[in-house]
Amino acid sequence: MELKDFKIPLLSNFNDIIDFSGTGMSEEEPQVTMEDAVKEIECMINDSLAQSYTMMDEIISVRVTNDEKSLVYITETDLVIWDRQSKERKNKQLPFVPQYLELCKGDKIALVSRRGETKINAYGIPGLEFMKVLDTHKSKIKNMFLSPNQRILVTPMEEEEVLKWDLDTLGRSQEVTSEEFEMASFSHNSERVLLINDKKVALYPLNVKYAEVSAEQKLESSVISAKFAPSDSFIALFFKQSIKMINSSSLEPICDIPLQESIRTAVIAQYEDIIVMGTESGKVIVFDNKNKRDLINMTVHNSPVTHISLSNDEKMIFSTEVEQKKKVFYTKFPELNLYKRIDKSSGILGFSPMNSLFAKFSREIKMLDLKTNEETLLGEIVGVQSVIYAGSNKIVICHNENISVINNETSERKMVSDKIDLDTPVCAVANQEGNLLFTGGKQKIKVWDLELVDFKSEWKAHEDIVTCLLMAKNDTRLISGSQDNQIKIWEYVEGVSELAPLQTLFGHLGVINSIKLTIDEKYLISGGSDKTMRIWNWEAETLLVTLVESDEVTGLYATQDGKYIISSSNDGKINYWSTKTFTKIFYNQVQANSIKKLFVSPNEAYIAFILQAGDCYAVANPLASKTMTVSGPNMDYYAYLRYLKSIINLVDIPDHTPSMDDWVILPYFLTAPHFYTYSNLSAYLRSSLETEFKTVESSFGETTLSISMDKDYRDCRNIIMKSMIKNYRDNPFAVACVTKECFIQLNKEGSRFLVKLYDLIFRRCVGYNLPKMISSSQGTPAYFRSKDVIPYAVNFFPPKVKPAITSPAEVPDSAVAPYDSATPGAQSGSLQDDKLASIAGAQSSSLQEDNLANINAGSGVVDLPEKSAGAGETATPPAAAPEEVLDKSVFFMHSLVPFNISAGSIESIEFLKSTLDSPNQDIFRTKFIQSILQGKWKQVRWLMYTQGLLYVLYLVTLSLFVLYWQDNQIMLVIPFVLSIILTSYEVYQAVLSPIDYLEDIWNYIDISRAVLFIVYTIMNWTDGDESVVYTFLMVTSFISWVRGISYFRLYPPTRYMVNLLSEVFKDMMSFLILLFYSTLAFSFIFLVLDVPTERDSLMSYVSYSYLINLGTYSLDGMTYMQSLMFFIVTMINQVVMMNLLISIVGDTHDRVQESLEIADNMELAEMILEVETLCFWKRNVKDDTYLQICLEDEYGEGAGWAGKVRELKVMMKGIKEAQAKAAVQSSEEVKEIREQIFQIEKSVMDDNLKLKEYIEQIKKNQLEIMRRMGK
Repeated sequence: MELKDFKIPLLSNFNDIIDFSGTGMSEEEPQVTMEDAVKEIECMINDSLAQSYTMMDEIISVRVTNDEKSLVYITETDLVIWDRQSKERKNKQLPFVPQYLELCKGDKIALVSRRGETKINAYGIPGLEFMKVLDTHKSKIKNMFLSPNQRILVTPMEEEEVLKWDLDTLGRSQEVTSEEFEMASFSHNSERVLLINDKKVALYPLNVKYAEVSAEQKLESSVISAKFAPSDSFIALFFKQSIKMINSSSLEPICDIPLQESIRTAVIAQYEDIIVMGTESGKVIVFDNKNKRDLINMTVHNSPVTHISLSNDEKMIFSTEVEQKKKVFYTKFPELNLYKRIDKSSGILGFSPMNSLFAKFSREIKMLDLKTNEETLLGEIVGVQSVIYAGSNKIVICHNENISVINNETSERKMVSDKIDLDTPVCAVANQEGNLLFTGGKQKIKVWDLELVDFKSEWKAHEDIVTCLLMAKNDTRLISGSQDNQIKIWEYVEGVSELAPLQTLFGHLGVINSIKLTIDEKYLISGGSDKTMRIWNWEAETLLVTLVESDEVTGLYATQDGKYIISSSNDGKINYWSTKTFTKIFYNQVQANSIKKLFVSPNEAYIAFILQAGDCYAVANPLASKTMTVSGPNMDYYAYLRYLKSIINLVDIPDHTPSMDDWVILPYFLTAPHFYTYSNLSAYLRSSLETEFKTVESSFGETTLSISMDKDYRDCRNIIMKSMIKNYRDNPFAVACVTKECFIQLNKEGSRFLVKLYDLIFRRCVGYNLPKMISSSQGTPAYFRSKDVIPYAVNFFPPKVKPAITSPAEVPDSAVAPYDSATPGAQSGSLQDDKLASIAGAQSSSLQEDNLANINAGSGVVDLPEKSAGAGETATPPAAAPEEVLDKSVFFMHSLVPFNISAGSIESIEFLKSTLDSPNQDIFRTKFIQSILQGKWKQVRWLMYTQGLLYVLYLVTLSLFVLYWQDNQIMLVIPFVLSIILTSYEVYQAVLSPIDYLEDIWNYIDISRAVLFIVYTIMNWTDGDESVVYTFLMVTSFISWVRGISYFRLYPPTRYMVNLLSEVFKDMMSFLILLFYSTLAFSFIFLVLDVPTERDSLMSYVSYSYLINLGTYSLDGMTYMQSLMFFIVTMINQVVMMNLLISIVGDTHDRVQESLEIADNMELAEMILEVETLCFWKRNVKDDTYLQICLEDEYGEGAGWAGKVRELKVMMKGIKEAQAKAAVQSSEEVKEIREQIFQIEKSVMDDNLKLKEYIEQIKKNQLEIMRRMGK
């Protein structure tokens, strides 16, 4: 067995990307902005893509010095040294035309062959001084090749011979063979040379004076290039579209590898699994020699590659091409996360807690340390099915014959006395203490005592093979999956041979292959042969969402941070999912072969898997990457970087390529749709979302929607929201990508999608194991704020009976287990007892001061249960309450997006402000906004009620003072003190939020009232002018009573009237101007008609005209003209103007009725905002929670005036749209029918013409026949 070293010199070092000290994915993610991330990514792209050095002349041949500081090359006229750092050029003019170049003796000598001659010139480096001429004195030099140790030069000649040169002395040449060869390749120890021509390859030793061929092999086609492996273990012969591996000693063929591209040149890396090739098309290909596949195709050149080489540390690729002869290209060697095959292994059995890998090698079971490559032999066992690390010191091995338990400290091995039937595949799981083992086989689950190493019990669990097992809830629950398509939850009871499942989860249509729990054990993830991955709220027996995979799901893993799910499928893919939106982020196509099993190390640094063919691999987990890297369907991320560069820079943008959307840049979790949005490429974004709707949130909280909001790209934003709404049915949790910040901005802009979005994120609970009926004594609506997206009945209606709890160990960890005592068929037995115990012991922090549910039963929420018994105490259950009648139908709703609605927090205030400022006021009709407002109102209304009560006392005492105590200055103290208290509240409000305070008209009235009352009080106590004092008292009383109108907003029945009154005054302004004008006009007319000597003041005539408007008048003493004018006044001001007023008020009433729901909730929001603004001590509270509500299911709700008007309008609009659509459709259908009739008529006419022609022809034929017969 051999496990290849993971620390690959030419690749990324695993220690650079993986935290081996702990969980690699648990580190705090960098806090950056999208702009910062894009800049960093641009730098990474520029660093990764090919760059070039441009020379003055066309290059014939080039070499890189060993220190990689300089390039040495030859042109048609010069030998040049070019410094890579300073870009300085030193040249020597050559007296001949050069052909080939090699560097020897540690880059101190440059050998330059003369084109068409027999000589090689030697020049010193770096001075470029002439040293010596090497002359063959025979034929012309065809090519020259340098040995790896730079001591031997081989030159094939034109006249059927190959010479070798001793470069230590720069002496004379010696003949290797007299045969004609074109190329040569040296072994890395420089002891052998492979000579190649069109017909054969021949191997010659170099360490003897007169060498004879040691091996040769005939060829069927021409070799482009040949390379010895760095270990000299094999030779690679590169043909135009294939590679042939041959034995380096016998030259016997090993294998043939077909290629997609035509090869021009190639080099084998020190890590022999990698070959770098240059192609005819200009690509540089990184080839995986071990798995025989292309890893990366880098489009570096625009013409065929002429030369390719690697730097000494193999971190850089140098290349040249045919067309751009003045350029030398250099490309950073890509960082490859190779799938490392565990050689000779016949199976992976899992990981140990120390991140070592259990693997079997024929009969041997070994533990492999993937960091140090150390091996520990556990023993030789036949037919091993699984290895379990139980407790802190036990390793349990399940095999065909028995179960073995190995003590990890003493290496002692024990086997159970009775054999078990393991004819079918076995799954196994141990409890946390390590004293019990549960195994699954044919229909049964068996229990084993690991302390005694003996069989304990068994029971029939399924109707088919048990395929997977899982422990949960501190070993109180066992979860099993089977080939009978069912998942069952068990509570193990020692000594019981027949157990009934506590719960059974139905939904899969195929074999359950894998089950996993999230780290908080809230959600169960299952995958099966039906090509689906299902997310369950397993305690509530609720299927949350079904995710469709491309093939059968064979393995699952939930990350320790709770953010991601890793799954494997039968088509060779490893998929990475987001648990926030339950969408696929990216995938790795590891092999064309299907994955049989998936394993992830405890520190999440490695992923291991077994293929269906039996091959075993391990690979670094891309989610654990700490440095910037790219991950996607394959290793060919170079094309993705080029694509991304065009998208970011908006230069030479290619067409949208759907496959590019499956890549991700880690650790930022940025995908192509993020960059489409960032660059405002709405067409690309639309195409991407139509192909597959993805809602990926970056590590710093950016989504495509938030980016479009920040940059105000409306087209992109509309495309995203349309796609989200369209795909809601398939995955409702995808709306979680709309963050609370996005909603605040959407509110401010008044997006047309807002109402629909609020309806989508606040959905009715279906199938959540919640009660349909409750007792009428339980108040509704009931509100609850939860950290969990799923609602539980216990949060709304705690039970009245508390069971005895003898110890804290009996209380389950979760205080939010589902409780459904009101539902017929509710679970019974120990599960029900544990649920009740959970309820009795629950002390949820979310139900404290900030919780919307912290209200008494009369307000809609039942009070919290009393504190449970402490450790060592026994709680005595109270007498059972009489059974209540379930006579109220209810339903539950819950939000899919968490909001921070803690009263007084910055985010809560910002959200309320955004709703009030929103141009789209229809959001106040949505159930989500109404539920938030109602819940908040119950939380803060006590302060508004207190303020209203104080104001009522103020008005009462002020009225009593006006009526009875004006002469008693002491009695003025009571209303004055109350006024000061109310004024202090106003001052406090103005200091905390001056801008918001000045935006409310009622606050101006309050300021005026306070100032006037203070002035009146001072003047009263200082015996001011009586008329002025009474005037101030009158104005103060008037303003005080006007201000009192606003407090009618506190009560829903009168809240509507306050709004109606406000709207009527607004609509009456134009009418009042006309009324004032007509009243004043008729006043002057009456003044003119009166006798000048008997005229009164103008005000008396204005009063008289106004009284006529009100119907108060006298006809005594009127002249004829005055009576006529009186008739005109009454007709205009009383009949016309008053009916106009009635019409205006009626229209206003109808309009207010139609928007009553909006106005009512806006008034409520304003009052809530007023109170929350005062809670400055809670500004920094961060408490994102999901809103959940229980409502009475009232049929016919909303059948009032406003509801009817709106319903009728919507209905009429729908009817009109349907009619228009039907008319268009009918018109098209009629047009189509007419076209068909026309075609039929035309066809009939054509047939008639043909028929007539046939008849005429027949007649002619008959005449012709008769004519001939007559003859």
